[in-house]
Amino acid sequence: MILDPEALHRVLAEGFPLTDCRVYRVAEASAARLVLVRTIAPADLRPGAIVAGPVLMDLADSAAWLHCIARHGEAARASVTTDLTMHFLAPAHTEIHAECTHEGGTRGRERFTVHLREGETLIGLAHVGYAIRKE
Repeated sequence: MILDPEALHRVLAEGFPLTDCRVYRVAEASAARLVLVRTIAPADLRPGAIVAGPVLMDLADSAAWLHCIARHGEAARASVTTDLTMHFLAPAHTEIHAECTHEGGTRGRERFTVHLREGETLIGLAHVGYAIRKE
């Protein structure tokens, strides 16, 4: 059963109570793809008014984590990142869309690819591995 975007946003807010999750919006969720949108605040920028790398990495990891939960249900909240490779391709300044696709997996491990876009521009590419753990 795939969780809908509202349920996934609730999971994100409950999982990270000290984070202002209003900057995130789950735009789409299916077994094959999840789209997480993040608005950018002044605190997310580094000198030069460019979105900081850790913000982009957080977005990619958050999209993959939510995709695990979308695919396996809320019991998969305990899933953890096993690896994350990030490629920074262009500077970003405003709202970013993270399109996370499921690439496959075996024995409790799953692989995701996350394309980060600002408008039509591909600004980052991440490969994320997750160990699926259920509460």
